[in-house]
This record gives sequence, C-alpha cells and structure tokens, in this order.
Amino acid sequence: MAEHFTFYSQTCDQLPEEALKELAQKLRANLSGMDEPSGRTYFFDWPGIKITCQQLKFQDLDQHLVGFRRAVRSILGRAPNERDEHLLKRISHTRLAVGVIIEPGRSAGTQGPELLESFRSGLHAMMFHVGAIYDQESRLILGPDRSFDEEADVVGPVADMRSMLTTDDLPESERPPVSPAQWARYDRILKTVREKQVPTLSFPLVAED
Repeated sequence: MAEHFTFYSQTCDQLPEEALKELAQKLRANLSGMDEPSGRTYFFDWPGIKITCQQLKFQDLDQHLVGFRRAVRSILGRAPNERDEHLLKRISHTRLAVGVIIEPGRSAGTQGPELLESFRSGLHAMMFHVGAIYDQESRLILGPDRSFDEEADVVGPVADMRSMLTTDDLPESERPPVSPAQWARYDRILKTVREKQVPTLSFPLVAED
C-alpha cells in the first residue's frame, strides 16, 4: 500500500535538482521530472518501487499552510501554549512544501527510508505522516493524540532566521500621514516580505499614489 509524506522546509525555496540527481545516482534510481499544474514533480524509479516527489507551487503554499495550521490547532484542542506557538510559527515560516508518495511502501526496500532521511536532513524539514509531525531527526513533534517527544526540535531554523530580522521605530511625530490606499498597499507588501523573511521597518514608507 502506498505511503504518503509531506516535508515542510523553512530554509529552501525549491527542490535542488542537482542534489536530486546526485541522490538518484547514490540510490541507483532512474530519475525523471516534469511540470504539472500543481507543481514540479520528480520520479525515482527502481524495479518494483516508485517514489513521486511533488513540489507545491509557491502561489499555492500560503493557502496550504493555512489548512495545516488549522489542522494542528484542531489536534491541540486548546489555547496554544509556548511550545505550540513555536510549532505554529515554524509552519508559518515554511518556504517549501513537498509531497512524497512511496509505492508500494517503505517495506519494499531500503530506498524509501534513505530518500526520506535525505529529504529531512537536506531540507532541514519537518515531516508530516499519518497525522503526526516529526523533526529532521524523525523525533515526534506532535502526534494525532497530542503526544510528543520532549527532545524533538520544534523551533528548527526559525530561531536563527528571526534573530537576523530587524525592525526600526521612529517617533510617532516623525511619521507622515498615510492614506487608506497606501495602508492597503503596505499590507499587501508586508505580507510578501514577511513570507520571504525580508527585514522591514515597522511603518510604511509612503509614496504618492
């Protein structure tokens, strides 16, 4: 029976094709790729085993993460504590989501587990499988029954990324008036730069409409 996994990376924007070629060579797999409506897809093939890796399109990522956060909150079933907030924040900082399907499953050979390990470590990614979230060392961050491994890395690379972000505040009296249209434009821009981890001021630098 096919097994499904999803990887969430906060450090990569796309699957590195050259690294995939090296991985295929290491695992002695036939590698092919194609662009599909839902995103770029790669196929690793061996006799009797097929692994499909589909990279979600960036423009679809935000909506996907909204659903992921909603699912996590549903599992928690409570107001998030500090650990929960770290997990939700890490999900929000995701830059790449990759779905992996192993057919007929990991038990068919060693290739599946090796590829999963390469994705976890190479992308420094969280892994979602059968309702549970694991860190890059395959430790349980959150299970469908709210269980978790206290040693699991919940924050991941987000702490280092956030430490590099800077904001600056000017006295209120020095800020120019901002029109509704300028605020709307600022909100659109701010959403994008935060997704890309771009340092930003805490107020808009307005320009004439």
